[in-house]
Amino acid sequence: MLKCLTDTEFKNWLAPAGVSVHNETSLHFWSDIKYQSIRAAFPSEASSHTFLASKLLGWLGESAEVALWFSHWDFYLEEQLAIVEALRRNVGENRPVGQAPAHVLIPQQGASTRDRVVRERAMLVGLAFLAMNLNRGCYLLNRDASKWILIQGGQLCFCSARAEAMLEAAAIAASFKCELKPAAAPQLREPQLS
Repeated sequence: MLKCLTDTEFKNWLAPAGVSVHNETSLHFWSDIKYQSIRAAFPSEASSHTFLASKLLGWLGESAEVALWFSHWDFYLEEQLAIVEALRRNVGENRPVGQAPAHVLIPQQGASTRDRVVRERAMLVGLAFLAMNLNRGCYLLNRDASKWILIQGGQLCFCSARAEAMLEAAAIAASFKCELKPAAAPQLREPQLS
């Protein structure tokens, strides 16, 4: 089931994982987890961005509860917001992005929900694709924040404390021929890690 959450609802969704929203534009990770990160440029071939977006969601967990949160939606052009909101209407969300900027996919089981799950997951892939191609920022993260991704400024930042997850992230970046970036890449604001 895909749910769009208000700022307050999203803050409540984040709280158990030790994550908070800072200045309505970035996430702060307050837990004791020591995250590692890999930064990579988007592939130069824009046609591969849909496949990459799908892989990003897969990296977070095929059956995990995941969220996509637009971090700077208020800077989107009117036409860009119209595209995002049209996608959201396809799954029954009629509120503007500003009223509910977070998108949470909650896994459902059963044959009767299979088509809906595929459609809702495809919508999250589409939203991540739009963030990449409209040059807008968003976060993708799983429920316990053990893995998360920042999409911003033509780059991806994969973060996790688990070594095997970081190896998987490096393999995804390599498979899409993403150029790896130094840890302090100037085009991407540092994720807020504590």
